[in-house]
Amino acid sequence: MTKDIDLEQVMALAIRGEEDAKDYYLSVAREVGNELAKAKFEALAKEEDSHRMMLLYMYKRLSGRDSVPTVKGSPKTHEEHSFVPRPNTMEGIVELALERERQAQRFYKDLAAKVDDDKVRRVLEYLADIERGHEVSLEAELNALRRDADWYAKGI
Repeated sequence: MTKDIDLEQVMALAIRGEEDAKDYYLSVAREVGNELAKAKFEALAKEEDSHRMMLLYMYKRLSGRDSVPTVKGSPKTHEEHSFVPRPNTMEGIVELALERERQAQRFYKDLAAKVDDDKVRRVLEYLADIERGHEVSLEAELNALRRDADWYAKGI
């Protein structure tokens, strides 16, 4: 790692971000009436949880510690907007989810560019690519919602 990057804080922010994303997707899944959309958000939540587990494994392997790193100070997550009030429309909720994925992608890409360890860099680049996949998936959800909001809300 480079001198200016504290592994524990970076990993803590990333882990917390994945936890927040999982919670967000589960909350959205509870609000969506369309079973296809609900399944998509539940799958995204499950994938975010797998990212968390990957990050925990990587942290423990690199640090030699078994404890989970904790975020010190502020912000509490790598997302710049983490304390923005939740939108009150489904379109706003999906747009916020899309922005969260873009921010996570930038976080991992920026961090990957700063690390010296090739293994860590590859994991961070992989996570950035996964977040890009989420972005594409959410763009499709937003397009479906904008095409037919009633179908999206109520289902088939």
